[in-house]
Amino acid sequence: MTNDEDEKRCQKDSIYQYAMTIDRATADRISKIRSVRKLLEKEDVSVSGWMQEAIEEKLKRDSEKNDPDGEFKMRTIKVDLSQEIKELLDKKIEELKTKNYTFSTRRWIMSAIFEKLIEEEISNQKELQSRFSSN
Repeated sequence: MTNDEDEKRCQKDSIYQYAMTIDRATADRISKIRSVRKLLEKEDVSVSGWMQEAIEEKLKRDSEKNDPDGEFKMRTIKVDLSQEIKELLDKKIEELKTKNYTFSTRRWIMSAIFEKLIEEEISNQKELQSRFSSN
């Protein structure tokens, strides 16, 4: 999940709150998961509750791994952009900044990557289902 580097924390009755900005695709994914979960389990969990579960589960998984920091070892990738795409991207970032969004080029590109991953996951799943369900 992408989160804003401007993490804000406040303490209130031994509850720590982290304000995070996530991209629309991730928010939509969380919403869909919660909707399906509500239908299947007849249980409604708040976004905050769902995220707390995710954090607790990850802490547990990490404590059981031999290499708990393994997934955080960064991998650098190179993205080649044409001059036209670079100019459009710069224009988009400036547009967002005028609307008081704290967006960096890196964050916008990560958002594009996540949206593409979601689209391809759905497309691939449908394609696999159509190929193997007809046999």
